[in-house]
Amino acid sequence: PLAEVEAHVEHTTTRVVSWDSAAVLSAVSLPPKERWSVSIRVYDRKGRCGGSSGPAKDEVSIEGLVDRAVAELASSQPDGFAGPAERYKQVDAGLGLMDRRHAQLEDEDREEAVNTQIEDVRSMTGVEPLAFRYTEVLKARAVRSSNGNARSELGTHYTMYGRVGRSDGTHTLEQSVQSRVFADVASLPLGVDLANQAVRYCDPAPVDDFALPVVISPRVIARLMEVVVPAFDRERVDAGESFLTEGRRVGSEKLHMIDDALQSGGFQTRSFDHRGVPSLDLPLIREGVVGALYQGTELARELDGRPSGHEGVDGIWPGNLILRPGTRSRNMIYPDLGPFL
Repeated sequence: PLAEVEAHVEHTTTRVVSWDSAAVLSAVSLPPKERWSVSIRVYDRKGRCGGSSGPAKDEVSIEGLVDRAVAELASSQPDGFAGPAERYKQVDAGLGLMDRRHAQLEDEDREEAVNTQIEDVRSMTGVEPLAFRYTEVLKARAVRSSNGNARSELGTHYTMYGRVGRSDGTHTLEQSVQSRVFADVASLPLGVDLANQAVRYCDPAPVDDFALPVVISPRVIARLMEVVVPAFDRERVDAGESFLTEGRRVGSEKLHMIDDALQSGGFQTRSFDHRGVPSLDLPLIREGVVGALYQGTELARELDGRPSGHEGVDGIWPGNLILRPGTRSRNMIYPDLGPFL
């Protein structure tokens, strides 16, 4: 017989406005799509756990997920630390997850946001728009477990993607902006920024043969961190499966990086993770040294600690990664560098 049950349910409504052909004058709204997904964990009195996750179209599909989770119990090993996550203090307000304007948005507003980007690029010489796409996601999440843990949240995500090329066909650039608020993606001049970058790719000059300092843009660092962050998983570190170890120096003492999944209005902000645990602020890097690590519910119990609140369906679910800025901006630093790459 089952001892305890834990479930995470997610419902998304996605709207897309797309333009990807010069033969079409303006953007087109596509029909909205809805999706339900469920993750279920079941536990027996021997401490064994079985889990399953997938889309949930109807009651039959949910019953199928439960049956799969129960069937997995037979092949799992007993774990004295298994069980639904404890109920921790919930942060209910001030996270900026939901755009207050969302209910008033019409297809006309969404299409205008895309068409403005297209026209901005068309007004510039030497470049042309290649594709623009607006994506809006209304997401409702909830966690329920047999120990009484019950949490829910509702939030919005907006993304504006653009691709621009030089008229001579030599260079193509693409980029996206993301926000919890429609006004951000609708008002930021993504098309103009891409067009200006494309225009600058002309009259190449040879690079001098002496050493140059390298400046890495925030967007490049963000892409690198997507790959690096899973290495801060305590289970991987303890098992020797990560290139990191606690206390290892990974950079200058000026380097500080925090994972703050509760930052108000952040794109990865949420009230709780897939186990229903509110996230802690994790100083992943302190003064250039590996600091706190991600840890899940079972490992936290074993270590007599608290879960970090970063569990997803298939592993670590990072929050908002924040690099503590220095006192000088890049524009202030550049003159001191001289020529740089």
